[in-house]
Amino acid sequence: MGLASLLLGSWCVLSCTAGRALISGGPSDALVRRASHVGLVVGAGLIVCGGALQ
Repeated sequence: MGLASLLLGSWCVLSCTAGRALISGGPSDALVRRASHVGLVVGAGLIVCGGALQ
């Protein structure tokens, strides 16, 4: 379970970072930025919990 949380958290952080870099400009930019911040927090939490479970 710990390894799965670590991998899922890492994927979440990487995808949110890459997604924010790919999508820039336009009216939905603020929404994408806010969603990527939430995704980064969730991913970091999964990494911390996965490390604690191992």
